[in-house]
Amino acid sequence: MSFGEREIRVTIEYYKTKQVMTFSGLRVQLSLEAMPSEAGGSLAIRIFGLKLNVINELLAISNVAASAISKNLLNVEVGLSGSPMSRIFSGAIMHAWGDFSSQPDVSLVINASVQGIAGLTAPPPYSYKGSVPAATVMQYFATQAGWAFKNNGVTTILNNPAFRGSLRDQYHSCAKQGNFHVVIEDGTMIIYPKGLTVDALGSTSMPILKPNAGLVGYPTFTQQGITVRSIFLPGMYPSSPFQVQDSQISAANRTWLTSKVIHLLESQTPGGAWFTELEAYANVQ
Repeated sequence: MSFGEREIRVTIEYYKTKQVMTFSGLRVQLSLEAMPSEAGGSLAIRIFGLKLNVINELLAISNVAASAISKNLLNVEVGLSGSPMSRIFSGAIMHAWGDFSSQPDVSLVINASVQGIAGLTAPPPYSYKGSVPAATVMQYFATQAGWAFKNNGVTTILNNPAFRGSLRDQYHSCAKQGNFHVVIEDGTMIIYPKGLTVDALGSTSMPILKPNAGLVGYPTFTQQGITVRSIFLPGMYPSSPFQVQDSQISAANRTWLTSKVIHLLESQTPGGAWFTELEAYANVQ
């Protein structure tokens, strides 16, 4: 894939006016991180080639974010120019600023979070008398946040549950009480049991990484397991499995379960990044 074919499309929706701004065909750098934690997924993105008046307008949007009422939405799609794009991020703008230190390469820098709005929303406390499936409670929270919902195998029953705090506090408390994971990806809340040794998100195929076939460089071992870099792998989530095969580092040749995913992507950049970094632990089953 040559650098000219790679495209990153950024769409911003300003909640006050519902104004939608879409940017494509520009030089963009991004780092997108996904992990099963209260922080959830986060995005750092840098957009080059914007006119000053556009940057100023987006910085005005950031002032709303800085006042802790961010409802401004950011969507990111990636793919090949002229082909259908795949959305890899949907979340709330938390901070934005202009970087004018390297003129004429001025850029707009945005930090966004998939759980940003949920962390700032303070709904009434949730309680239920009697027994209720945890999935039912989580679906209620997803609806409150405006997300779709997917249950991949959670069957926990809660007795007289009660949750307080922000919307994010409430659904993470529910997940902790029910002993399952929750991730927010592409506008969907997904729940799945802890300790799975199969793809928690129901992918139809498991990536197989080999030298000269997806695997970039050599695997690196850590105290928790392994870190590998591959050519961009969309659709990878915490608990997604993958295999390393034919590596000269023989101990790496096995099935691993992902604990953290970082996508590093650049468009309109010769030799730019188009990678996914996976932190993983061994599938012991």
